[in-house]
Amino acid sequence: MPGAVEIDAADFIKAADQLGAAADQLPFIMSLALNRAALDTRQHLVQVTWPRSIVQRNPSFIRAALRTEFSTKRDLQVSIYDALGRANLKAHAEGGTKVPRGRALAVPSKNVRLTAHGVAPGQRPRNLAKAFVKDGKIYQPVAGKRRRKLRLMYFLKTSVPIKKDVPFYEDFSEQLRAGIAKHLPEAVMKAMSTRIAR
Repeated sequence: MPGAVEIDAADFIKAADQLGAAADQLPFIMSLALNRAALDTRQHLVQVTWPRSIVQRNPSFIRAALRTEFSTKRDLQVSIYDALGRANLKAHAEGGTKVPRGRALAVPSKNVRLTAHGVAPGQRPRNLAKAFVKDGKIYQPVAGKRRRKLRLMYFLKTSVPIKKDVPFYEDFSEQLRAGIAKHLPEAVMKAMSTRIAR
């Protein structure tokens, strides 16, 4: 699975043992360390990975899109996933090809105004007043000083390549591993304190 990270259980058990962990607490310790590492990792993806890789028009978008699924001591897996499915985050991570749902994709020209939520509503292809298609392009008539002019608004494409431009998987792997190492000592202390209390 793309972006999956496997943690060597032997290395984890050895590290936990060196910190004085009891064998019966290992699943709880691993789950706690994983969950805290996942929180740190999501924060890094939101605050560093995404804004460093692309031009942000809506800084709150990626925070809303990325969600965390936490582990339990019976299911030692965490995941950070795209809950909105609106910005082709998988394609940004892997690269790929965007294809149209209909006949063609309308690729904006430099004349299309982009806002924090994408193309301005009045400049979306269906909303362009008196627009027409010619030679695989969408034009819109605009008033000039002496006569009407045509403004190129969109290129019509059957597919558009999406380059791999956001290192989600690489940063996820690096940050999760670092986070587990960082949070393991406190997870061991937490587990052992609750064990003693019982």
